[in-house]
Amino acid sequence: MQKHQGYDRCEEKLEQVLLRNYAVNIQTGLETRFEALESPRRAVRTLSSFLDFIIAQDIVIEHCEELSLLFHSYQHVMMSESQHLSPTTIESDLNALRYTLEALQSSKVFPNGHLAPVMKQYNDDLYKNAENDGRKVLGGLQLPNPSTDNEIPLAVRLNVPADEFLESLVSNIRRHRNTLLHIARSYLEEANARLDYREFAINFTPKAMFDNPKNLTLGVSQKNAQYSLFNDKRLGEVAKMNMISYLHHKHSGILNDDFNGRFYLYSFGGTVELREHFGLSSLSAVAAQIIIVIESGINVTNLRSMKVDANGGLKDSFRKTDDGFNIIHEKLRAGSKRNKQMVLVDDSYINIEYAFDYLLRSTEHYRKFVIPEDKDYLFIHDTMQVEGTVCRMSDFPFKHGFKSLLKVARDKILNDPQWCEQVTEKDIDDLLLHEPNAQQLRVSEGILRWYDSGGDSLAAASYLGNSESVALKNYIPKELQGVLFSHQISKFQHLLLAAATDKQTYQAEVLGLQSQSGANDYYEDYITQLDAMNPHWRKLAESKEIKLKKNNEKAFALIMNEATLLNLYTAFNNENKALKDGNSPDEETSLRSTVFKNLVSYINGYGKGEQRRMLQKIILSGRDS
Repeated sequence: MQKHQGYDRCEEKLEQVLLRNYAVNIQTGLETRFEALESPRRAVRTLSSFLDFIIAQDIVIEHCEELSLLFHSYQHVMMSESQHLSPTTIESDLNALRYTLEALQSSKVFPNGHLAPVMKQYNDDLYKNAENDGRKVLGGLQLPNPSTDNEIPLAVRLNVPADEFLESLVSNIRRHRNTLLHIARSYLEEANARLDYREFAINFTPKAMFDNPKNLTLGVSQKNAQYSLFNDKRLGEVAKMNMISYLHHKHSGILNDDFNGRFYLYSFGGTVELREHFGLSSLSAVAAQIIIVIESGINVTNLRSMKVDANGGLKDSFRKTDDGFNIIHEKLRAGSKRNKQMVLVDDSYINIEYAFDYLLRSTEHYRKFVIPEDKDYLFIHDTMQVEGTVCRMSDFPFKHGFKSLLKVARDKILNDPQWCEQVTEKDIDDLLLHEPNAQQLRVSEGILRWYDSGGDSLAAASYLGNSESVALKNYIPKELQGVLFSHQISKFQHLLLAAATDKQTYQAEVLGLQSQSGANDYYEDYITQLDAMNPHWRKLAESKEIKLKKNNEKAFALIMNEATLLNLYTAFNNENKALKDGNSPDEETSLRSTVFKNLVSYINGYGKGEQRRMLQKIILSGRDS
């Protein structure tokens, strides 16, 4: 092994962090790991960096638990301090390090045992342009384009104020969010009613009816034929009650096909609906999840990992209050409990409390049969993958459940439009095109809360359970900024075209404002809009005006410190106060206020962490003073 590859440095560092009984194996372990690699540079580099981290903690590793915890903590450090690297590079480095640690465990250099897994990162590239921003929210952020609407020309659709354009985007998100919420409420109410129906069916059909197996199958004689207790064509609704009562008495409410008459299992809405008479199904779980996420903002992973308390309740996770509710959950990355005080989104009785009550009620029966290792989890079900087994619900039903729930809801609405009056077949079809999921739902609700609060980042941060800076950076305006920026560019491009072709006979054609009939209705409307919104738009094409503007342009350079920011923020407040009092602020105050607003916009979009923190500190101190 060559010295420049860091072999000797790793050996020295390992001696500092290991007990003597492990240290004797260092040389053999390193040779076994590194010499087996064609290019060991990454393995050596990542191990050396990890050992530096351990040495800085002044820890000597005695047990595997310590090694695993250190590796887990090191990942957080890497992800926060290596933001100049792509998530793929960071993940590859961590995987290389984990393989090295496992190899050294096999060589008895490190204590043997389970290592923490490599954590996944979101790829920041996903959020770098308007097209990809749409993947984060329900229905996408749909920019106007020539092909989306053949009736109204693109120039007219672009020529609206920014706030109106933003409202149209948010309205699209709200429409899709409401579609999911209304469907979830309708389905959960129906699923809850099935639990009541089970009690009625059990009392209606006595257990003794099923003691004779002949009652379960069709008779063979044409004369005095005996029909199955489950024959829905002969017995109608009674057959359904018989099936539910039979499954309860003879199979403990767990579905399987090991009985005479099993071919009737699919006669009563399918096995998913039949299961909901006894417990939780994938569809009712998704419906409950939709309501809980919209109301509380809880991270999807935290919700699916939620556990019941010793008494089978949720007093450690959910509490109703006079003003709303408290949601308490483990914040996985922080490794601590988080308690959020929230208010209900509206006055519907099918709310987060209803959803949690349903989850407890629908899983109460199953807890008698659940496998021991899953007994404390909230989401348990009679799984279809392993017949006759009750276990924790995996992520698979959740990931595919949105699409399945929407398709079931679509069929129900086609058969009975009153099933969910607020939603149409078209609403569902539009949403299905974008393959919605729970993460999109959570981000979308955060955007709506930010927008509805007038752009208050604290409202979004409170819902999402993040700091304001994280909410701004990862969720709220940044997704929309790229779209709005694209909108402004497109709008200005059309404005330049209009100025360049002013008074020309071909102007309407260049701007794409001619209707198929040849009429100039849209053209005249567009010019009227420009005159109202930009009275001097024609001067954009005059070279003297452009040159004059360039000569008069002003640029500012400032030293960004707390004193400077406080000066600008004070001017911003003074300008707002003057405007509220009906007065005109002086020119210097307006100029400083404009600089402050532009600075805030720039830092939110492109600033560094310390700049955001400094800005937040000044604004908060200004509010308190």
